[in-house]
Amino acid sequence: MFGSDGYTGTTSRPANLPQSISIPLTALKTVKVDSAALQLFIDDFQSPSMKSKFQIKINGLRFTEAEKMISRIDQTGPIGKLITLRLTPELLQKLGGDSLVIAIDDPVSKVGDGFAIDFVKLLINPRTIYKGTIRGKIIDMDTREPIPGAIASVEDGRSVIADAEGFFTMENIPAGLNIVKGSHAGYSSQLKQVDVVDGETNENLELELKRSGKLNFNNQTLQEGDQLVLNNIQFDVNSAILKPAGKAELDKLAAFLRQNMQVEIQLSGHTSSEGSAALNRELSLKRVRSCKDYLVAKGTRMAGSASAALVRICR
Repeated sequence: MFGSDGYTGTTSRPANLPQSISIPLTALKTVKVDSAALQLFIDDFQSPSMKSKFQIKINGLRFTEAEKMISRIDQTGPIGKLITLRLTPELLQKLGGDSLVIAIDDPVSKVGDGFAIDFVKLLINPRTIYKGTIRGKIIDMDTREPIPGAIASVEDGRSVIADAEGFFTMENIPAGLNIVKGSHAGYSSQLKQVDVVDGETNENLELELKRSGKLNFNNQTLQEGDQLVLNNIQFDVNSAILKPAGKAELDKLAAFLRQNMQVEIQLSGHTSSEGSAALNRELSLKRVRSCKDYLVAKGTRMAGSASAALVRICR
């Protein structure tokens, strides 16, 4: 019986056991290996659709960077794609043996996700890997507005920051299939497959991010209406002049607000109970204004346009 992608729907052992790929390394005995990469031409990997969880091992060692990429590839039908995976320093040590054994299997989900690998190349000290450019835009899924400061990244760890209009450019991306991730604080990330052609530019990538409704500041998860207490905002006695420790704390808040321009905060403060209530209220207001002025001077806006968080400024 055949499945929808041309694979048999019922199989039996040992015919359907995963087959390892072995590359002899005898020719490398006299070569100094500084870097290496694997190129694989793959078919029918469908982890997002099939919910499979592939593990990739090189001579018994997990290749987690490759697993991340494979887990995000969704191919339907016999459409081959070339992927390039740089070997980590730990995996480079495996090149000192007689062979490089590549094993791909899903020992976790028990999903029958058939795939094919047409060929594998091991590139040693590659001087040139064919490369191209990706240009795109990161926008809010609901408002269709650009998201300044959003991050576009690829699987090898490289990333760029979107400009004020949400545009970004990623250069020297390996030719073949790449997974591009768009992310920003307060939004759910989005992944998209992009085919990169050597010497060419992919101009039309659009990443749409949806608001998650939650933000993180100083390891604290915030949502609308939450109260964030800053305990290290310190002033001189009977003064609204910020001490260095207070400025350092506000610098963190300013960076958070610049990265999350949709956030609106309300500042409040209090002083000690010493002295008259009227004088303390006046001093408290001056200190709040001092904090507000400092945040504005650090590039934050006077007002936001969406979720609000209460920030109490404590002495």
